[in-house]
Amino acid sequence: MNGSRTGPQENAAIPLYVWILALVVLLLATVACGLWAFYTLRLQRPLAGPSPTPIIWTATPAPTMTPAPLPSDTPEPTPTASSEIVIGGYVQVSGTGGAGVSLRQEPDLNSTRLGIAQEEDVLIVLDGPRRSGGFTWWLVRDREEEAQQGWAVANYLHPVDHP
Repeated sequence: MNGSRTGPQENAAIPLYVWILALVVLLLATVACGLWAFYTLRLQRPLAGPSPTPIIWTATPAPTMTPAPLPSDTPEPTPTASSEIVIGGYVQVSGTGGAGVSLRQEPDLNSTRLGIAQEEDVLIVLDGPRRSGGFTWWLVRDREEEAQQGWAVANYLHPVDHP
C-alpha cells in the first residue's frame, strides 16, 4: 500500500495540452457569444445618421395670370371753362395740379401732342374757340418761344392782363 497510491492524486494530473485545449474552446465560446450579442443588439436600435423622410406628392394648382391693367394717360382735371378768352389776349395755365396742359396739333384729344405748357405759364391766344370731343379748344403760343404752340383745352386757360 505504501508504494501504490491510487486516489485523488492520479486524477489530478491532467496533461497540459488538455488545459490549453479547454482554454481555447472557452475563448472561442466567449467570442461567439459576444458577436451574437453585438449582432442582436445592433438590430434593435436605429443606426446612426438621418432616417429617410417619406415624400408625399400633392398636386398644386398652377397660378392663374390676371391681366395687368393697360397704362393710360393720366386724366386731367376738368375745372370750369372761362368765357373771357379772346384772340390776341393772354392766358395763364392753371388748374392742372402741376401736370401742365397738353399742346396738340389739332383740337382733339387723339391728336399728336406737340408739347406741354407748364402750370403758371403765360401764353398768347392765336385762334379759337373750337368745340371738339366735349371740350373748347384755343390755339395758343408761348410768348418767349414762338415755335411752341398748339391747341389747348380752355378748362386750363385763365385770362390774364398783359404781362
